[in-house]
Amino acid sequence: MIKQFTPAQRFEIPKDFWGYGNPKTSEILFIGIEEANDWSISQLAECKKAWALESLDDEQIVDWLIGKMEKRFITNDDWPPRKTPYPTTSPIERMQAYLALRLNPATSDTKMKPSEYMAKGCFLREREFQANVFPIGCNGAGAWCEDTLRWFPLPASKERYRQDVLGHRCKVLEVLIGTMTTKLGESPVIFVMGKQIWDSKHVWKSVEPILNVRRFLTCEGLSGFQHSDDFSVWLTPHPSFGGISYEQADKMLELINNNKMRKN
Repeated sequence: MIKQFTPAQRFEIPKDFWGYGNPKTSEILFIGIEEANDWSISQLAECKKAWALESLDDEQIVDWLIGKMEKRFITNDDWPPRKTPYPTTSPIERMQAYLALRLNPATSDTKMKPSEYMAKGCFLREREFQANVFPIGCNGAGAWCEDTLRWFPLPASKERYRQDVLGHRCKVLEVLIGTMTTKLGESPVIFVMGKQIWDSKHVWKSVEPILNVRRFLTCEGLSGFQHSDDFSVWLTPHPSFGGISYEQADKMLELINNNKMRKN
């Protein structure tokens, strides 16, 4: 039986959604500006195929997904077994998997390829957590797709939606970071990806205070990157736009891991 939600509930539940992964075990937090996928009929069809849920109609699959979001965060155990392989071609997800596999070599399988890690279904589950400032995505477009507006009572203006929920979402992310810090005994390594997009959308000035970073520094050989004094918070270009090379990722990892070794 699929729990049914009203349009108002579908709007409110994502506002409190933390993201994907296990905040009790994750060492890394990736923060993006918004979900990459929208709620279009084609996206819902992909979900049905992936988890063999073709018997559900479109509104039922929306409510099935909202039901997952209702528990605040989604771990690997919350999904049924996939019937199709996990996609391994997304540039941002491949980079995130690469960073996750090589952070803290003492506990990582540094020889595993990102595609292997993702295909095993491990990605964004135990070692790393994926959060977004805005939980209702629209696939990079400037406006909501018509299907998304069928399920959610959203304002016509995407910018109006951002203004309405940004303050609340910052409080949610602050609680998430606090929870991860408490479980780890130290702050997680945080990657704010696509910082240049955040600036253009006037989002950064609201998110920056919750990171508790006194100042951000630049680093030789990493043009377009900034980091905190202790290398635990990084502002990076967006991997989907070719903004992070694997050489640059290795440089970041070297700085992060060396600092961890000095602290220990």
